Amino acid sequence: MLRDTLTPFSLVCKATAANGQPTIKLSDNPAKATGPAAEIARYKRVFGVGAQQERRVLV
Repeated sequence: MLRDTLTPFSLVCKATAANGQPTIKLSDNPAKATGPAAEIARYKRVFGVGAQQERRVLV
């Protein structure tokens, strides 16, 4: 029986800036949005994100 040399694991990498500008991550759960608050609000306006219900995030 061959055994894999790498065991799978869960890993998420997210950019925090690009070309000196902060990156923004929007989510269906506003508690999971990342980036400067003013930019998050601006992107929500640009993309027409309506009212959202915040849900507790357990890690």
